[in-house]
Amino acid sequence: MVAISEEPLPAPSAAETALGAVDGPTVPSRDVARIQDHLDGLRFSPLISTLLSTFRKKDFVPDVRYLSGEDQSAAVSDDERWVSRHSMSEGAIKASNWLLQRFRLYGFVCEQHTFLPGFAPMVECQLPGTGDQDGKEANETVIIGAHFDSRGSFGYPTAPGADDDGSGTSLLLALARHIYEHRLTFSRKVVLAAFAGEEQGLLGSKFYAQKLRKEKEDVVLMIQVDMIGYRRGGEPLQLARPDLIGLPEAAFLVGNVSEIYVPQLQVGYTPACCSDHSSFVDNHYAATWVFERNGAIADPCYHNSCDLSKRPNYSFEQIHATSSVVLATLLEVAGFAFV
Repeated sequence: MVAISEEPLPAPSAAETALGAVDGPTVPSRDVARIQDHLDGLRFSPLISTLLSTFRKKDFVPDVRYLSGEDQSAAVSDDERWVSRHSMSEGAIKASNWLLQRFRLYGFVCEQHTFLPGFAPMVECQLPGTGDQDGKEANETVIIGAHFDSRGSFGYPTAPGADDDGSGTSLLLALARHIYEHRLTFSRKVVLAAFAGEEQGLLGSKFYAQKLRKEKEDVVLMIQVDMIGYRRGGEPLQLARPDLIGLPEAAFLVGNVSEIYVPQLQVGYTPACCSDHSSFVDNHYAATWVFERNGAIADPCYHNSCDLSKRPNYSFEQIHATSSVVLATLLEVAGFAFV
């Protein structure tokens, strides 16, 4: 991801009044209509609120610090330890394998996809859809994505990536754990996608989105979670969506869900570019992205070896709040039930 502006954008007072734009390939009108249907029907759900109340902030800490290498005391062998998750490093391969096993522990059906020689494989994990009353939604898919590869300072061996994108990857793990603990099923298929090659040009997600399009996968919504952990001193908790690249209706939906369930987040837009949702936009899928700040990237450790969680302004409170929005959006769009 690169910042393309140094000026912050004002956040709207209400997400539903915010304006957005789409840049790039269009999304089929049928797919836009499905998101609009969720927007039109969005109401407070006591069940969703209850599920959010048991989503624990403390659970994000060990996952972020394991991914960043700050605390890998739970590792059982050197195969579960790394100092970098650079896409072409041994550490990234180890991290991919570790994620694969973690997601499987939570009942997901997972596989790795190798997209280029020398790159760590991405991890795709699925829960099959049960279908709605007509049985149709079982063939529709909701994807939550993040990238587990990282970057460090030039010439340094360490690339902890606690914010970029250990924060987003920890959200994927938290979703999987919460779904498992509450024995949730979904009408639509749920996919958690941990991408590699993001820092080299969205390579893993380009491969994956093209694969899905070739296979005619019916993706209802894709949400990318990239950099949600840094909060500049003195600024409120924030949730930004992309100002240009993405489906506006998808951005509206995420913002409106936040207004309903996590109102402490100030909802707005970012001009920062680009993350893995762009690959899905390029393949005509309804996609958006959640980011940590309304405006440009402000993290002084962005793409540096100081990107650790044990530093000023790294905010697990913001990670938890943003993750709650993503969970609520998943529950709303995928359609959930208890086993």
